[in-house]
Amino acid sequence: MHSLKRFIPASFVVLWATGFIGARYAMPWAEPFT
Repeated sequence: MHSLKRFIPASFVVLWATGFIGARYAMPWAEPFT
């Protein structure tokens, strides 16, 4: 359980970074929200 708690912040950063990169590539083709 202790090793899982150490892994959670790193996995959050990786998921956040890949989501940001994916959003940057998809932005030119995305429709506006409004």
